[in-house]
Amino acid sequence: MENRNIWVFGHRNPDTDSVCSAVALANLKKELGMPAKAGVLGDIAPETQFVLDRHRVPAPALVKDVKTQVMDLNADHVASVEPKTTILESYQVMEQKRIRTLPVCTDGKLQGLITMTDIAMDMIQGDIDQLSTTSDAIVRALGGEILTGTTKPIKGRILVMALNSTTLAKEATMDENTITIVGDRIETIVLAIEAGVKLIVLTGGKRLPDTLVQLANSQGVTVVSVETDTYTTARKITLCNHVESIMRREVIRFRPEETLDNAREKMRDNPHTLYPVVSASGDYHGFIGRQNLLNPRRKQVILVDHNEAPQSAVGIDEAEILEIVDHHKLGNIRTAAPIRFTNKPVGSTCTIVYQMYRDQGVDINKSMAGLMLSGIISDTLFMKSPTTTREDVEAMKALNGILGLDMESYAMEMFKEGSKLEGRTVEDIIEKDFKIFEAGRRQIGIGQVFSMDIEGILSNQEAYVSHLKKIHEQERYALTMLVVTDIIKEGSYLLYHSDDEAVLTMALNTPAQEGMFAQWIVSRKKQIVPALVDAYRRMDEERSG
Repeated sequence: MENRNIWVFGHRNPDTDSVCSAVALANLKKELGMPAKAGVLGDIAPETQFVLDRHRVPAPALVKDVKTQVMDLNADHVASVEPKTTILESYQVMEQKRIRTLPVCTDGKLQGLITMTDIAMDMIQGDIDQLSTTSDAIVRALGGEILTGTTKPIKGRILVMALNSTTLAKEATMDENTITIVGDRIETIVLAIEAGVKLIVLTGGKRLPDTLVQLANSQGVTVVSVETDTYTTARKITLCNHVESIMRREVIRFRPEETLDNAREKMRDNPHTLYPVVSASGDYHGFIGRQNLLNPRRKQVILVDHNEAPQSAVGIDEAEILEIVDHHKLGNIRTAAPIRFTNKPVGSTCTIVYQMYRDQGVDINKSMAGLMLSGIISDTLFMKSPTTTREDVEAMKALNGILGLDMESYAMEMFKEGSKLEGRTVEDIIEKDFKIFEAGRRQIGIGQVFSMDIEGILSNQEAYVSHLKKIHEQERYALTMLVVTDIIKEGSYLLYHSDDEAVLTMALNTPAQEGMFAQWIVSRKKQIVPALVDAYRRMDEERSG
């Protein structure tokens, strides 16, 4: 079926660091011989799109989910036959390959299926005196040659001419729709030719005298000589019908993109042995059965900029995680086997990816340098975030050594593009970079937006708080918050809805107030979340004490 890529992607609601680190790491893996492909789990943000366009890098492919699909199963590819193949030839293929089901295809597109049972039932219940085939198909199936006429469609009623010519002349009806089977009975053959039958099947490998060949040609009668005797020929002649005459056209089929859960459900409701896998355009990919569900090939993925299941792709529990590259606290991702897990307390995942290039001795081109530099600038707020480390600064300098940018000017261009609010809804602004965190037994949801147009948000504060309340009640979070970070003032405005406002007061060491400005608070990861988690812990201890 499809070639298997190893997907490299960041978290849901992707930001610049998440997207750039995924693209850069996928490129590194490809340089090292791995079939890696960058993906993204959501829409590309304006800032990120600016970065991709500036450095002439296509946007990563959208990954809707990583659930195991039919395309991931080890399907059995059974060679197909054409619709014009004879039933006998199809049977011989099944015998040779020891299979009981055969796909019938035209130019690789599935037309139907034929089984041993279908052939047996046709022999028992089918029209034993009707034939629809071609003269050359009869020759292929029974052996022999065409004596007169050319390869052409043959359709009509079968007549075995076992009676003598006198009786036939009196009792048999022969016309242009009659197909006769006869041995070396010259008088009988003459009667058939003069009646203008569709086809004469001459058995026992016999040949006609030249005079009869000329007569048959003049009457437009096709004559085929076959190797089999009259009895065998009569018994097998209907097996020369085209397989399309008895194949099943309406069959249960699977699309390659169908999930394993859906496949199990279909198989439970339809107890067949094999099911064809067919694309939306009709292309045949093979057969699957219940045995194929036992050990499916899971999708292989590499995660960047996150290691928590709620932030990852839908179906991540079904995927095989090969590696994680992250700069956040340890989350709840589980793996079935040991993996490479690179986790560093730096300001940007792109810093870690840069170090991987350096350690592997892989040259960094300008496009990849531009992406990684942009990811570091974005996640460290151009080194203003408390998450910034010496390693981030060193990586920025090294990457800009490849690019030669005026970094401050470039950073302001990025932030300006990313902070534009025109055309964006309240819901989009809140949910674009919204993450879920654990605080003891609770879940808290926090979105963050960086903007140079703070007034555009604060002037519509009620709408933002109303949507936060809606999310809060729908998801049953303990706290739902939007952090509006002012890049110029180096602080954040806090909009929220909480089950207990006292936890905010405790976390911030100042009375909480809707829309309050928190100076120097710019990092959700390093400042806001740890303070809230600690506040909830202290609150629980006080109440339990």
